[in-house]
Amino acid sequence: MAERVNRNVEWVVDDDGTVTGYQVRPGDKRPIGGGGTLPSQTARGAVKATSSATPTDGSFAVFPDQACTELEVFNDQRVPIEFQRNGAGAVITLLAGQRRRFAGITNANQIGFRRSDWAVPGRTQPTTISAMAVTRTDTYTFAGTLSLAVAGGAYVAFGNLACTAMELNNAAEHDVVFRIGGAGIEYKIRHGESALILGITNANQVQQKAADSIARQARPLEAECWTTGPNASMLLTQRADMISADADIVNSEFNYPNLMPAGAILTLGNLRPVHRLRKKPVPLARWLTTADVVTNRAADFANAANGELAFGTSIVEYTQTQTAEVSIAPSAALAAGVDVQNGSIHFTHCWPDNAGNNFGVNGPTGFYIELHSAGTPAAPTANFHTSPNLNGLWQGFMGASVLGYNLLRCFSLPISHFTATGTGADLASIKWARIKITGGGSSNGCKMRPVSLDFVPNALAKGSVIFTFDDLHDGAWNNALPIMSKYNFPGVLCMDTTVKMGQTGYLTPEQISKMHRDYGWEVAYQVYQNETGFNLSSEDWMRQVGKWVLAMNRIGIHETQNGSYGSGTVTNIDEERTMAAKRALATLRRFANGQNAQYPFRSAETVPYGDPYNIRCLNMTSGFTAGTVYDRWKDHVDQAIAAKGVAVFACHGEFNAAGEALTALGSLCDYIRTQELAGTCQVVTFAGLNKQAYGI
Repeated sequence: MAERVNRNVEWVVDDDGTVTGYQVRPGDKRPIGGGGTLPSQTARGAVKATSSATPTDGSFAVFPDQACTELEVFNDQRVPIEFQRNGAGAVITLLAGQRRRFAGITNANQIGFRRSDWAVPGRTQPTTISAMAVTRTDTYTFAGTLSLAVAGGAYVAFGNLACTAMELNNAAEHDVVFRIGGAGIEYKIRHGESALILGITNANQVQQKAADSIARQARPLEAECWTTGPNASMLLTQRADMISADADIVNSEFNYPNLMPAGAILTLGNLRPVHRLRKKPVPLARWLTTADVVTNRAADFANAANGELAFGTSIVEYTQTQTAEVSIAPSAALAAGVDVQNGSIHFTHCWPDNAGNNFGVNGPTGFYIELHSAGTPAAPTANFHTSPNLNGLWQGFMGASVLGYNLLRCFSLPISHFTATGTGADLASIKWARIKITGGGSSNGCKMRPVSLDFVPNALAKGSVIFTFDDLHDGAWNNALPIMSKYNFPGVLCMDTTVKMGQTGYLTPEQISKMHRDYGWEVAYQVYQNETGFNLSSEDWMRQVGKWVLAMNRIGIHETQNGSYGSGTVTNIDEERTMAAKRALATLRRFANGQNAQYPFRSAETVPYGDPYNIRCLNMTSGFTAGTVYDRWKDHVDQAIAAKGVAVFACHGEFNAAGEALTALGSLCDYIRTQELAGTCQVVTFAGLNKQAYGI
């Protein structure tokens, strides 16, 4: 027997049970002959059953009396349907759009069904399912249906049940891997797929776990077990990977990822701060070759050939070889001074692929930026402005684990954070800038590629605040929304689409849509299926973003420009994945911990952003002493107001219940409203701020 994917043929089963054909949707699999002998098959006609008028009782609707050896069922509903044999035991779930054979029966009335949302009043409803009853000459001896809760972590095995074949059915909202006999090769079953396992003697030989290690709500993995037959999958419709003419996303199915086909990604281009700004940056220093560098350690600098095209294909590479102070200055001062009093200084750089031995791992203890209005790079004066020690930036939000290599990155510092040395520089007429490194590791070979120091004028005349809400906690709807909506303040939902949406304690699609439509909240990408999505290949990550965009469009959300790194423990954001992110999203936010004592939260994020793909964000309650939450939040808002930057807050479960955080949110909104009326502050979304600062 062979199988083929049939995208053109349609058969129809009429409502009165007359078989005049059968509908075969794109992606369906149907057996056809080809060199072998197929079992004879007699169609007994169509049967149908309707669930109870009070479907919340959880009862199963049973198909009518019809002698047959199997039922072929197609789920044409918008929700998963749960099927049960003989009125007891575990269920087999059929996702929307799937078709399945239930073999090893003697009558259609051995199969019953109910909707998966039967326990949700107001959503579930009486439902009719049709099936085709068939009698075949081949033999199937059914042993039983099993269900096993699978979550992140260790392997778990099914219970004791003698069988020679098992078909796993993955209707959970995450991919699953299984193995046989407690060892051996893992095999992955993606959501919406099944796997037929032959040659076993007991169900307890099969072990499974979630494909990733993220802690999640345990979800059932289902299995049908046999002692005789089958030799082909009972699931006739596997997941669709391609967009076809009748591809669809079902409203209540967003936590079923692979039912949603991948598609074209919304492409918004590159928002790195040196491009597409309303107010263009002014270079104070630029290093493309060693000829552009004035330094006291010339031997530690070399030309590299794989620089980014925007700066020429060459780039300078610095190798740390000793602990003494190192100066990195441009070859000449500017002819005319630059007024830097209303803006920020941006440092663009990259780290070469050097076995992880870069500034984020093994860098110096001191890193400073100096601004000079007099003297020359070769003969500086003692009067200049200097930044604080920025070394904390490397570990605070520029960590090696999240930056990758050979990528241009940028961070920024408001000019108000520079202080005078000697009599200081004339900030209205800065002519050159340099980097000063102190306390480098002795001969450790740590590398860094400096590219430029630029002055970027403030894009706005006021500070901004963005409230972001991670992980879809329903406290955003129950508690935060009523407070913020009194002031007409929007928020940003960083979506965990399939991991949590619609589960107990988390936002539903209806709530998300209303927050966006009626209250102006932005919906941003964080997770489609895997919390550690960036640990996937870039192709798989792009596929997840594409499915997420389609899912959001389905509930009326079309502004899907921005995103967030899915976890503070993401470890694989390398060049390939970052370039994928730049194709898919306009910005990426990354949350971090800590109060205001050190960078990155000694200053708010600048506008334009220091790096649109590494936007600094304050985790709202991590590390705060009890009784100081409001003060720390207000401090951060004040930083944004002073620098004409943006205070980005990340909330998780802080607003799920009454407490200090919820009280502080009301007080903070009161304070921001006072500043808003004074013209010094605004509450915006990423999409709104991007339009103001970048013109997109």
